[in-house]
Amino acid sequence: YSATERIAAEARQPPSLAHPLGTDHLGRDVFSRVVWGTRSVLALAGLGTLLAAVLGTVLGLWSGYRGGLIDEGLMRLFDGLLAIPALLLALLLLGTVGASRLGVWLAIAILYTPIVARVVRSETLALRERAFVQMARLQGERTPYILFREILPSVLPALSVEAALRFSYAIFLVASLGFLGVGVQPPDPNWGLMVQEARTFVSLTPWALYAPAAAIALLIIGVNLTADGLKRALREPSGAEAPAPRVEKPSGAEPASPEHGREREEEPVLSVRDLTVAYARGGRWVEAVRDVSLELREGEVYGLVGESGSGKTTLALALLRALDENGAVLKGSIRFRGRELLGLGEEELRRVRGAEMSFVPQEPLAALNPSLTVGEQLAEALRLHSDLGRREAWEEAVAWLRRVRIADPERAARRYPHQLSGGQQQRVLIAMALCVGPRLLVLDEPTTGLDVTTEAAVLDLVEELIAEQGTATLYIAHDLGVVARVADRVAVLYAGELVEDAPVRGLFARPLHPYTQGLLASLPRPGRVRAGREARLPSMRGRIPAPEERPAGCVFAPRCPFAVERCFTERPPLEAAAPTPTRRVRCHLWREIADVAAKRGAPPAPAASSEERVAPPKGELRPEPVLRVEGLRVRYRVRRSLPQLLRRAPAPEVKAVNGVDLVLRRGRTLGLVGESGSGKSSIAHAL
Repeated sequence: YSATERIAAEARQPPSLAHPLGTDHLGRDVFSRVVWGTRSVLALAGLGTLLAAVLGTVLGLWSGYRGGLIDEGLMRLFDGLLAIPALLLALLLLGTVGASRLGVWLAIAILYTPIVARVVRSETLALRERAFVQMARLQGERTPYILFREILPSVLPALSVEAALRFSYAIFLVASLGFLGVGVQPPDPNWGLMVQEARTFVSLTPWALYAPAAAIALLIIGVNLTADGLKRALREPSGAEAPAPRVEKPSGAEPASPEHGREREEEPVLSVRDLTVAYARGGRWVEAVRDVSLELREGEVYGLVGESGSGKTTLALALLRALDENGAVLKGSIRFRGRELLGLGEEELRRVRGAEMSFVPQEPLAALNPSLTVGEQLAEALRLHSDLGRREAWEEAVAWLRRVRIADPERAARRYPHQLSGGQQQRVLIAMALCVGPRLLVLDEPTTGLDVTTEAAVLDLVEELIAEQGTATLYIAHDLGVVARVADRVAVLYAGELVEDAPVRGLFARPLHPYTQGLLASLPRPGRVRAGREARLPSMRGRIPAPEERPAGCVFAPRCPFAVERCFTERPPLEAAAPTPTRRVRCHLWREIADVAAKRGAPPAPAASSEERVAPPKGELRPEPVLRVEGLRVRYRVRRSLPQLLRRAPAPEVKAVNGVDLVLRRGRTLGLVGESGSGKSSIAHAL
């Protein structure tokens, strides 16, 4: 039927085979009018929202990135528009330009552009100081390219959700304008106008009212579901939608009470058997960690080392049952104090986390909530796993800040994370992890990014607290020197496999696996320059293979200088390195390597380059300066408070750099060192 055709003889007919949604009081087919009205709503709300999204995105990106007077002016203009109720503003605009499709489009665009721009601006403000944006600026990229190539992809998830929300509101707005008679004019069908007409005859033709109302609701639900799917598609990697395998509780694993581990002192706090972890990529499972077995006992610090990409963090997250949605444990067993973690439900797992298992991540500033003071966050952790009240939890939080040696803990507790130094932020995280007395602590490179003096202080603190509480600790690190200092045992991971496991003294004194030897040989040592000659830093040849590129035999064979044909075809088992029963190694040739090491008194030549001597650059003794800095001073202005503004007090400044002279000559490298806060980055940014 035509959406405007009137059949007087069939007026007010209920739903039937001839008229699926019945007819209205004028004999028009309701189904045809609803379908035809859909086109009207999609055209008006969709195009208006699209225009608002495009304008809001461009203005939000530019305003957030450039800042200054442009940003202030736009935000004040948007504030004025947002202060007017949306429907009232739309009526004012339509009264000015006339009730037409163009007027509705302009009204929607003007109404929702400020809201989209504010969302995009807030995301841009958070991203513009990120390292990848700074690198784009330093590489000489133009501003439009930075905005649309570097920043916009990170804004798209939030933008898609906001655009869908604006689309939903635009549907309501179009329907409301039609209901008031200022939107699409008759005879064209409009859902709002249909509701307004059917309201008068609701007792005679209720279906004429319910049909357009249901259409509005269904369209909004469809828009929101589409936005959710789009957000996931933008945020999740390819293959993340693959269904995760179901991990059943291993046979023979019976649940145990929390006291079970204390009854059996000899039982390890953490026992991992044949653990294999995989991620969904391209519709298939790629193993990131496979067949890993280890045990961690009370009071023991277990170091986990290996190159980036070896699977250290993946293993830690699997032990905590905290893998991403596209990650899963394919097989194996994780027993914590006698309980099988893979068999625990979410509620049981929640009671174990935090109270009995704690985690300290790499980046303290990213892990702390920027909108809460550190005292609130620490007190929240205490209240969550104890019966302390708010006052008692706050006092205990301050006591823990004092315990981790933060100066003036009462004042520090009232500060936000960004107001603390990197070392203080890391100490806060350590306090949050240990304040509940966990039985297992996982430290994921907790000293990354700290200067050597702060790192030493944090390591001293960690050792003291762990020894005091008897916590079993898994310490993940790249720095072998740190591991040698804090660990009792060391496990070496390579390409997701455990290749060597030994007490720390034995591993550093007599490494058996070629990969371990290469790691130790690659440690940079001072004093490489002698008599005007320079030496290359030793390093292992090749690179760690991606999970989908691992060889069929030994995973280290392509980089191993001792590899034989058997190494490329047969995967070596993880076996005990007799006569030491507590030592394990995964290598076909470890016995031969150990024999050679015993005869030489040192390990054989590892998978690292030799110390090749190279001649210094030719040319004059003092080449011309490329960069000369004289009396460099860097100041950061602090925002003035309202009383300071009223008194016209000068803006306070932070003196970051004060009178630095530098000369950098061609072919030379100038090292700039110092503790955190000494001004190194400020000098680099100034240059």
